Amino acid sequence: RLLFPQVLKVVQEYYRKKVVYKPSVDPREVCLEKYINMIFGNVASGIRSDDDIGGRFLPILDPYRPKGSTNGVLFHTTLPCVQTVKSPLSHAVCQSRVWERDIAVKLEQHEGVLSYARNYRLGFTIPYFFAGETHPYIPDFIVRLQREGGSTLHLVLEVKGIEDNLARAKEAGALKWVDAVNNWGKLGKWQYAVVKDLTQLEGTLNQLTK
Repeated sequence: RLLFPQVLKVVQEYYRKKVVYKPSVDPREVCLEKYINMIFGNVASGIRSDDDIGGRFLPILDPYRPKGSTNGVLFHTTLPCVQTVKSPLSHAVCQSRVWERDIAVKLEQHEGVLSYARNYRLGFTIPYFFAGETHPYIPDFIVRLQREGGSTLHLVLEVKGIEDNLARAKEAGALKWVDAVNNWGKLGKWQYAVVKDLTQLEGTLNQLTK
């Protein structure tokens, strides 16, 4: 009961700023189950922990494989590939002939990149909530960066040209995952970044390595 007024205020603000009707649509349709689930999912996904009041997300670990690794990754593919130098994997798999290839080339060339892996068949997924259900999100790359002063940063990197409700739900899930892993503290420092244009990638890497 104490939290309901706060939640109500958030939902009302979401409704005012985010819900847009076409001229022919009856506003009462927002009460249909599919739209209620969508609003609930978007609002719930945006809620993150507040350390100032003692709230902390922590990861739920797989008891048989609490930490992932590129060791043992071995498969054949007919997809285009880029041979790598900085990756612990011999090749980066490119599901599109240009997009992933160009990212891999930029990661190879950037002096702040210590290593990286194309997240293809690694088993690395992040849960996110969308349209009333939980789904697995597979980010594009995992990158280890060398920062000024000698510290390292693990970056979950997504390069995406389209922003929609699904993309925002995935981003919210990734931010919660990063919060949980950083609170746990046993895998170093992590961050999540979305690059919406390949021309932004170098600038994002430069900023994160400072």
